[in-house]
Amino acid sequence: MDGEVPAELNYYVDVVRRLSPGETIARFMQTAPQNVQAAVRNTIVGLLGSLHQRGFETQAVTTGQNLANLMFQLQLTGYMFRNAQYRVSLQKSLEGRILPTPGGAALKGDAAAPEDAYSDEEAPYVPPPKVSGTIRLTLESGQELEVDAEAYLGELRAEVAGLQSKLSRLEGRREEALEADLLLYIKALPPPELKRLTETVSPEVLEAMRIMVNSILASMGLGGAALSGALTQQPSSAMAQLCMWQLVAGYNLRELEQREEMRKLFEKS
Repeated sequence: MDGEVPAELNYYVDVVRRLSPGETIARFMQTAPQNVQAAVRNTIVGLLGSLHQRGFETQAVTTGQNLANLMFQLQLTGYMFRNAQYRVSLQKSLEGRILPTPGGAALKGDAAAPEDAYSDEEAPYVPPPKVSGTIRLTLESGQELEVDAEAYLGELRAEVAGLQSKLSRLEGRREEALEADLLLYIKALPPPELKRLTETVSPEVLEAMRIMVNSILASMGLGGAALSGALTQQPSSAMAQLCMWQLVAGYNLRELEQREEMRKLFEKS
């Protein structure tokens, strides 16, 4: 990381500083899932537009304070992407997870109620009740018809089964689309669940974000008293690189934070 680095470094800043911005982004592009990479790219395009990707060079002019706020928000967004990807991965691992038991039944997850012992395909077949006689139907025209009751109910059951199958396919496609598009997945979350994607951030990680932002501003001559009023002008290509770096930094900070959480958990056990 360029520029003056504060002395009061915490663990997270120390780890992040081991790689240059270019190395950090390159590593992310090599290891991050495709849906996360797409979310990062689309976020940058949403902020800066796509002209710089087509060979046009524009200029971004803003104050140091606005730039600081943007970098901090981008780090939190990257942090949120990592948590959202954790959720998607967990949902995928739990989908269709069936554990065989010695008795031949099956459990979904760690435990299941008796009625959950079978999947829809494995459930014992229960034949529909027998019916006889006729049913009188009234058409929209007012005409009345008598039809065989068993045949009529059979047609209704077939129609319901077809609708259920179609609904299941549509729901499956919707889930696949949400998993493939991380931004769409996040937008589809209810507000309480969306809030949980960032409320886990620890004070140490927040401090790391602050230190990183201040260090970058200092390297641009925007630190201290010059922060609020000074203007900075950056080409769109440099801004795109800065935005991506901050998104990836937030993503990496959440990974580091989770490793620390797991390490402390194992130490207690």
